[in-house]
Formats: sequence, structure tokens, C-alpha cells
Amino acid sequence: MNATTQTALPDFNQPGLTWFNVEKPLSLSDVYGRILILDFWTFSCINCLHILPSLKRIERAFEDDVIILGVHSPNFPYERDVQNVQKAIQRYGIEHPVVHDPEFKLWDAYGAKVWPTLILVSPDGQIFARQAGEPDADKMMEAVGNAVRRYKAKGKLKPGKIELAIPPKVSQNLRFPGKIKKLSWRGNPCWAIADTGHHQIIIADDQGKILQRIGRGSQANYDGEYTRAAFDNPYGIATGDDVVFVGDLGSHLIRKIDLIKQQVTTIAGINRRGLTLGRETPAVGAGLASVFDLELVGETLYFTNTGTHQIGAIDLKTMQLRAIAGGGQKDILDGKGREAKLAQPSSLAYFAEQNRLYFADSDNSAIRYVDLADQGSVKTLVGRGMAESGRRNGPFSAAKLQHPMGVARLGDFLIAADSFNASLRKLDFVRQATENFAEDFKPEAADLPPLLDPEGIAWDGKNRLLVADSNQHRILAYDLLAKTWGVWLS
Repeated sequence: MNATTQTALPDFNQPGLTWFNVEKPLSLSDVYGRILILDFWTFSCINCLHILPSLKRIERAFEDDVIILGVHSPNFPYERDVQNVQKAIQRYGIEHPVVHDPEFKLWDAYGAKVWPTLILVSPDGQIFARQAGEPDADKMMEAVGNAVRRYKAKGKLKPGKIELAIPPKVSQNLRFPGKIKKLSWRGNPCWAIADTGHHQIIIADDQGKILQRIGRGSQANYDGEYTRAAFDNPYGIATGDDVVFVGDLGSHLIRKIDLIKQQVTTIAGINRRGLTLGRETPAVGAGLASVFDLELVGETLYFTNTGTHQIGAIDLKTMQLRAIAGGGQKDILDGKGREAKLAQPSSLAYFAEQNRLYFADSDNSAIRYVDLADQGSVKTLVGRGMAESGRRNGPFSAAKLQHPMGVARLGDFLIAADSFNASLRKLDFVRQATENFAEDFKPEAADLPPLLDPEGIAWDGKNRLLVADSNQHRILAYDLLAKTWGVWLS
């Protein structure tokens, strides 16, 4: 945390703002006497999400002396919607006050420039430190602890609590499901689903019947037999015969589920946020950062290291891990291997005939690929960078998406889950063009809510596409022959 010159605190109780987790808007008088941490964030920002566990840790350690106020300042148009913000707060288990600032009133008043920005305010209403960008978790904890002790020694702290109003969780089969992948289990066609909000992996049969729930459902990261194993916000999925690989977001680990032995093991990660991936290193000792998706190709497990804007690979024979694309800088730049620049890659799809690994580069609102036959060269199909989102069909060079979170093969085409446009898009390689997909499909029931938040997406290899509509806690099935869609699991 960086010290700053003391300046007066602008009032954050301004008209027209929407508040969450409190019964009424907070004012300056509500926070005087305690240290205030202002967290300027937006829910599409992976580095913002990395901070949330640290804030929760601070809340628990200094519950009477520190108040955390999240200021949600949206990056994409989709993030301006109040209901989408509420869903994000529920998804990430945020239990401190949050104010939605779509017009950037507080952002401008406090001089925030990047996501995330943290500002620390003294008990008497003076800004005394700020941090632009994601801080080191331990150093952040130390800085807050030192401030608490300093102001307590001066007699300025007046412990107290903010009255919270947190909506209860709704009981349901799925809660914010992530990725879904086709699976062969004992020779039978099945599906593996990341039931992220329940901290479990679901194995379902081809008709959507749940066969197994793997993981105790508690937010933790324990290996071992199914009765002991636990996950922490599992999201990414890759599958092989009788095996499921899991990107465990909360613990920054890659886990392996052996469906025959009914065992969960950790194969990569160190149980904390890692730094930029570099040269080849043993997978178990390599620090990872938010593995949003995985893809198994032969004996190589590819994965998105979303928090460092890279794609990595693990040789499952040698258990060595290396970066194959992205150098860690957040931007859009094509090039070979680590010379390329990515921005939050979040989904993978492999085309064997082309030997290409396609990926949704979410913060760039782009669909790109790694040419595995050409030294890992990264090339962009659709998208021009973080300032160029929207919804436009046509030639790849002109088409626009808004923060896609999923990508999957569908025959000779590529289907993108255009998440922040609440739609599916088809990328036609022959025509080199993007068009809407399934918008002319008929719902199987008249009262079905339309697609809201597609994230996971998978093709069954025949005539059906499954889509995880995450914010509506359901898996949808699109019948490609009948041109209908309906709920497959909810």
C-alpha cells in the first residue's frame, strides 16, 4: 500500500446510487471512528476478484475496527445493470456494503484510474494510503494491521459495526455453474459440470440426471476420497476417459478426479495466487492464478492462467508445466508464444484438424487461437482490444463481442458464448464472418426465461449444444435438428 498526502474525504452518500448488503445508504457519520477501505472494482476484472478473499480475511480479523465499502464502477455496459451487479455480489459471496457507481461519480471524486483501486481512510476522515492495481495479499494484511494498531494507540479508533442486510441463499440443484464438458465414464456418455456456487463437481448422464456430486460442498481444498474431498469455487473443466481435471479458482489449483478410484488429487499449484508463468517447472510447485478452463489433448493438459493473462500447458507424462502463450502483460498483441499479449483468457476449444487451440480472450472481447504447429503463435479472429466491445456481425475484421466467456467447437464452426451480450455467436471459418446463433430456435415452453449469461458451452458431437446459463443457475440444451431449446438441468 502506498502512503499519500492527507486530503479530505469526499462524501460517498450521493443521490441516485444503488446500495447492496445494507438497509440504507451509508454516510460519513456511519464510518467515522473506524478505518475505511474503499475498494473500486468491477465484476469482469479478474484482479478485482483476486482481492476479495483478502478483504474477507481483513473483515474477520478487524471486524470492529475496519469497514470495507465496495464501489462497483462498471467497465462493460452489461455491468451497469443493477440486477447483474446483485448476481455478482451473490456469486462471489461479498458480505460487505457495496455501492453501484455506474456514472463514475465516486470513481472521479476519489481519483481512481484503474481496476482495482484501494483507498484507505483514517478514523477522522483522511485518505492516508492508496493502491492502484492488485496488491500482495500478505502485505495488504500487514498494512491494515499496522494502521489499526497506530490509530488505536492514538485513541482515535471507536469500534463498531455496520448493520448488514444480506439476502439468504436460495436452495437449488445448481448455483452459478461454470464449465461443462462431455465425458466417457465406464464407457458411458456423461457430462462433467462445475457447480461453482456449491463447490462441487457434478457427473450427469446424457439426459441430465445427476449421478454423482463430488466434493463435500464446503468451500475448502482437500484431496482424498470423495467423502473427504473439497473444492473452492471450481470453474474450469477438462475430461478424458474416467478422469476430470478441475480449475479450482478459489485455491488457484488444478485438481484431478479419478472416477474409478473415486479420488481427488492436486496436480498443479501452491494454494495461493501465483505470479507470471515462465519456463518449464514442476507442476505441483508452480504458482497459478485463476484457472478458468482446461483442455486435454493427448497427454498434454492446456489451461488458461487467467489471472496472469496467459495459457499454460502440463505434460502429464513428466508433470512439467510451462507457459505457451502470453507474457503476462494485459493487452492484445499477436505473436509467437510469450511474445503475445492476452487479456483474461477464459475458455479453450481444440480443433485437431487445424492443430489449433481457440480461446475466448474475455477482457479483449476477442476470439483468438494458439497455432500449436507454429511455435505457439497467437492470432486474433475477432476483437480489437479492451476498448472495442459491442455487438456486431459480419466479417471477422469488423465483428464485435462483449466479454465472451465460452467457446466450443460445433462441427466445422466455432460457437462463442457472448456472455455480456447474453447471446451465442457463430464464427464461420469459410466465410470468415460472425453471425447470431440459435436466435430462431423455439423454446420448449412458453414461460422459459431467455438466455441471460452463457459461460460454459459444449457440443455433444451430434445434434445438441449444452450451455451453462450461469446467472440463472441452469444448463440449457439446444436441439440443432428441431431448432428448439429447453432446460436440461436446473
